[in-house]
Amino acid sequence: MESVNTSKIVTRPDSEASEETITTIPILDQMNQCIGMISMNTKLAENDPNFIEDINELKRLAGLISDAMALADQETKKNNKPLLYAETISEQLRRKLFFPKLLLLKARENLSKIDSNSIAELKSYRVPPTIIHKVICCILYIFGYTPKQVESWQDAARYINQDLLRRMQQYDSTAKQKGSIFKRIKSIIKINDIKKQSSLPAQCMYDWLLVCLTLRSIAIRNRKAHKEENVFACNEYEEEEEVFDDEKDEERTLNYILNHQNGNSRNFKSLFNLSSKKNDDGGSDKEKTIHYSFSYSRIDKYKN
Repeated sequence: MESVNTSKIVTRPDSEASEETITTIPILDQMNQCIGMISMNTKLAENDPNFIEDINELKRLAGLISDAMALADQETKKNNKPLLYAETISEQLRRKLFFPKLLLLKARENLSKIDSNSIAELKSYRVPPTIIHKVICCILYIFGYTPKQVESWQDAARYINQDLLRRMQQYDSTAKQKGSIFKRIKSIIKINDIKKQSSLPAQCMYDWLLVCLTLRSIAIRNRKAHKEENVFACNEYEEEEEVFDDEKDEERTLNYILNHQNGNSRNFKSLFNLSSKKNDDGGSDKEKTIHYSFSYSRIDKYKN
């Protein structure tokens, strides 16, 4: 394999398939050095008007992976206490939480940008969309508020302030908590597209809620699978409840958040499963269909 030290996209014919081309997008570190690559195997891509859009999405994906690598490097150098309690359970879980944790950091950053005017805008709803009231209720449940305290929108809205946002930014959903809270949340929250019917602050709070619930589900699922004593084990807490039923639900939720954080890109693919195919073997649009797959290769210096 040829060495790569470039900030440019490289496209070449696939030696094994005459109709295909391989497009490679480098992942660059803070010193502008190539630390990895994302390759896109495209069939008849030149006939697809959306091909450039797909490339731009992959560029954003490369940037997000680069941020993840920088985060990993910083954590290694600092050797500080882990960001999440669940990272102390096992090395395998720490690795699994890596990209979801990156989304959490992004969600926290977005929360930090919500100012007083944005809060006032959110609270100004006389009758908000149902999903917004549900999201705010679920967030407040996490911090100990009861259904009676947030029954009406007017009741819930009075708790939306900078103090709540600070608590959200400091919150670790993988730490031990009463399972009854999350049983209540599980009965309320669904993965719906909030963007079309809400303000930016509501979107940011919704993304934060979903990534926190997903991190919690991943951590609890791991504990149950290994049946080990860990930071979750505490007699004063009942058996903990996953909010999502299985790993596919967790992945779909994280993909949804990733799309939100990148402007709802049309085909933005998962950081957690960099393998995808668009196919329509029997449909009338077969000739227009683009077949592609994504693969991520990391440079040796990041191998453990």
